[in-house]
Amino acid sequence: MNNSGYLARRGGKGAAAGLPRGETARDILDKRYARGEISAEEYRNMKEVLSGKEPSHKPPPREPGQG
Repeated sequence: MNNSGYLARRGGKGAAAGLPRGETARDILDKRYARGEISAEEYRNMKEVLSGKEPSHKPPPREPGQG
């Protein structure tokens, strides 16, 4: 039985949730930083959160019209 539809509706992970197979949150974070979508500070803070640590600095608020 294929559960992919069920997982997608229930917020499953991986391909069923719309991510390419094998792509992790860290992979997405790395790509966003590489594309310049987030600053170095935001990247470091988000990386710490993903590793289970509290961020050492809060990222600055985004400018109006960004995001």
